Amino acid sequence: MGKTLGKTLIIGYGNTLRQDDGVGYGMAETVAEWGLPGVTCRSVHQLTPDLALLLVEVEQVIFIDVFRWQGEPGDRPSYRVEPVAVGGTRNPVGHSCNPRSILALGRSLFGATCTATWLLIPGQDFGFGETLSPLTIAAQAEALAYLNAILIPDAPS
Repeated sequence: MGKTLGKTLIIGYGNTLRQDDGVGYGMAETVAEWGLPGVTCRSVHQLTPDLALLLVEVEQVIFIDVFRWQGEPGDRPSYRVEPVAVGGTRNPVGHSCNPRSILALGRSLFGATCTATWLLIPGQDFGFGETLSPLTIAAQAEALAYLNAILIPDAPS
């Protein structure tokens, strides 16, 4: 299998009908609209084992999701970037899939050698609705600027 998807795969995931939970999904759609050569984006509601096959075709994968912000009122949280390491995965199927399990499946089943990063955006509102909270919107803008900088290294900041 050749590297047909490009060198970077963005997988944004979350429930777009549960307010801030949809930020990862939406960010992957935004990056897809940039039309960057060598960058492929997937927006999914949840991680599923079939995504592991895509990892063999790329050099790096960036998973984008939300994390529940539990800080103090007035605090201004930002996005977090964490490396994804294989391990700690007992059952990599169904609702228990996470970036570690997808990476483990990609490596063990398909020989994927890509690096993996988890881009986490703070969220606080997870009720029914399709709008993001102001906290998540601000962190999303910062995270998109980060993605712009790493995906287009020569772009002015």
